[in-house]
Amino acid sequence: MDDGISVVIPAYNAADTLPRAIESVLNQTHDNLELIIVDDASKDNTEEVVKKYKQKDSRLTYIKHEENKERSAARNTGINNATKPFVAFLDADDQWLPGKLEQQLSYLKGKGKEWVGVYCDTTTIRANSKSKFSISVGENLPKEGGKEMIKTVLLQKTGRFGSTLLSERKLLEKTGGFDESLNQNEDFEFIGRILREGKIAYLDKELAIINKDGNSFPPEYSEKVKTQLLKMFKDEIDIFESQGYPVSSLQFIRISKNYFREANYNRGFKFFLKSIQKLGKCDFGNIKIILVEYVSLLKHISIGLVSWFYNISS
Repeated sequence: MDDGISVVIPAYNAADTLPRAIESVLNQTHDNLELIIVDDASKDNTEEVVKKYKQKDSRLTYIKHEENKERSAARNTGINNATKPFVAFLDADDQWLPGKLEQQLSYLKGKGKEWVGVYCDTTTIRANSKSKFSISVGENLPKEGGKEMIKTVLLQKTGRFGSTLLSERKLLEKTGGFDESLNQNEDFEFIGRILREGKIAYLDKELAIINKDGNSFPPEYSEKVKTQLLKMFKDEIDIFESQGYPVSSLQFIRISKNYFREANYNRGFKFFLKSIQKLGKCDFGNIKIILVEYVSLLKHISIGLVSWFYNISS
């Protein structure tokens, strides 16, 4: 079977970070690849940056949207224009280590026909810190597999797939690509649908670097997306919660945290209470899965309580 890989990079106003991403792809030890950069109607000089690389390397293809359609749509454009049997994704502000594709493809091919994709660990770099992401151990959550792994995805214990996933192109086409109504947590929803069709492998190596700039979506959008995820995977969530896993509780506490960060204490407390209510379905041994989320909320809740009581009494 052809081992060619189409790499898709969605880019919007990414001129500053795109060279780093492009070079990390073109410097891969696996050279049977094409690089598809989808410019989502950038207003900066993203196009000029890409064309300089395109002149030097014929493996690069440049596609530009006439209007901004957001990241999920840009990825789908890349999938629709891919010509290789495998597809890998990389965000324009992230990068890969040189052996990323070679090692992932080798690992995937050794797994068997029912295995349709593979992801890996990452190193996250923020302004003043650097950290490794790997799945927490001791939580009885599958690191790889099929439908049973949707539980790990919905509990957000897998890291991000947007810059780590390598998958069969035919499966991406079968599942319809990314949901273009989502531009936050879209990779979790996407991978959940893939897991309904086949198995995803986990390569326990740090092969991608995720660069965080601290920007975040408005809490109202986070609420919309996370509640939408709960509806999309209701059947699976009912099963997982009957097994004692706090899937809904985790999503609600994350919504709550986003509101507290924006000092919207009424909405924050609303979803905090919904999270607590959902814990009634959780086995005591599984509370540790989201305990860190509650601990991180303590300072926000303390500030919120003071403000809340002050407003009531004044």
